[in-house]
Amino acid sequence: MTAPGRAAGGRCGEPEASLAERQMEQRYEFRVTGRLSQRAQDAFAEVFDAMGVVEVPPETIIYGPVIDESHLHGVLALIQSLGLHVVSVRQTPGVPAKDG
Repeated sequence: MTAPGRAAGGRCGEPEASLAERQMEQRYEFRVTGRLSQRAQDAFAEVFDAMGVVEVPPETIIYGPVIDESHLHGVLALIQSLGLHVVSVRQTPGVPAKDG
């Protein structure tokens, strides 16, 4: 599978992130409607090894570090290619809190 954007851990033939890039990492939370299929969850694990997925019905949160703008666009491109509907994207200080 060809990776959109750049994987944080050097997957898909990309070099390991430099120290400067890791220091610039920001954590993001991508909320999408519904539940992710196993195929979609596997796609995130395969392409962006540092991304996590948590279900918070009626949405799913995909979260993790984003190195730079091209990495952010790569995550969004994967979300789009999987046919997911984005509810929101936001920068977060840490792991997303589960809604009640």
